[in-house]
This record gives sequence, C-alpha cells and structure tokens, in this order.
Amino acid sequence: MEHPIKVAIVDDQALIREGLATMIDLRERFQVVIQAKNGVHLLDMIHIEKIDLILLDIQMPEMNGLETLKELKKMECMAPVIMLTTFVDDQYILEAMRLGAAGYVLKDIEIDELILSMERVLNGHMVFPQSVQMKLMEQLSNQHKMSVRIKEQLQEHGIYINEREEEMLHLMALGYSNQRMAEEIYLSIGTIKNYSSKLYEKLGVKNRTELVSYLHQLLNI
Repeated sequence: MEHPIKVAIVDDQALIREGLATMIDLRERFQVVIQAKNGVHLLDMIHIEKIDLILLDIQMPEMNGLETLKELKKMECMAPVIMLTTFVDDQYILEAMRLGAAGYVLKDIEIDELILSMERVLNGHMVFPQSVQMKLMEQLSNQHKMSVRIKEQLQEHGIYINEREEEMLHLMALGYSNQRMAEEIYLSIGTIKNYSSKLYEKLGVKNRTELVSYLHQLLNI
C-alpha cells in the first residue's frame, strides 16, 4: 500500500484549520499529521513528524506566514509550501514566491480544487492566481531584455547557458508550467523536462520552486 502524503496545516483560526484537516483526511492519499496555530507552533512540531506538504496561512500572530517561510528556508525544509489567504494580495504572493512558496490559494477554494493544487505542487508545478502571473509579466516586461539580463547575471556567477536554456529560464521566471512552455516554444514535454533537469543541475537547485526563487533573488524582483 502506498504511504500517505503527510500534510501540515498552519492557521490561527481553529475552525479553518480543523475543517481543512477533516476534508483532507477523507482523501486516502493524504494524512494531516500536524495542525499548528502559527509559525512558532509549526517549527516546534516539524521535527517530530516528516512532512511532505505544508498549507501555511499568511496572516497569523507571533510568527506570520512569510516569517515562517524564512525560517523553513533556513532549516532547509524540503516540503513544498502552499500559502493560504482570505484575499489576493499581489505583493504578499510575490514575496512568498521569492521565499520559495510553491503555491497560493484562497481559503474559500473548493476542496477538489485544493486537492488538485496540492497534487500539482507535489508534482513540481507552481500554483498561483492569474492576477499574480500578470503582475510578474508586467514586472519582467518593464525590465529591458529580461532573458539577456538573466544570462548576464548568471555569467557573473560563473554559470553559462545556451539560447534555449535562456528562453526556458525566462518562461520559468514567469511561472509557466511545463505544458505551457512546451506549447510556447514548440517542444515536447519530455524535452522540456530534460532541459529543466539540466538547468536545475547548473543552478544548484532541486526543483522548479527553488529555481524560480533563485531567479527572483538574482533579479531582485
């Protein structure tokens, strides 16, 4: 039997925390093993259980979601993080992505859609609202020849990429999925994955989330 995916839910509102846990536990593939009321509570408990995925509220007392992300990063926590919120705030989302969050969903999301988002993140995709993608595109388009800038910044760090890798990094910085990149530059999904693996190795990252976070820090966006 396949081992369940262990989930941590971090939210200061017990009703939301417990409600999500109940609905997620009904799915055979998932098991909620940690319910924490804030970041401090999570960090105290995360050493006890191996966690595969974290659902993290942004607005919490004592230690909020962004502060918790910073601490998880310091701990080199490998579990992907999906941010939970009651509203869409582009700046919060962009900051969360910069800190390594793999997704951002609203708390009133339908459970089936939440489960789909969790599965997508576990498969290496990023999940965030369309408005945020538009914001990213706006920020990136405001900077001249972004793909060239990425290449130049990488060269300053002793990392050299070819034209196709340069194009892919630009699309990754915009949050494109493998499928969308394949459609955009007319390559197969398999080829996209091969290029992605080579880029992960060159940049010293383990997955798409770490790569996007690396690019955002590199470009200060």
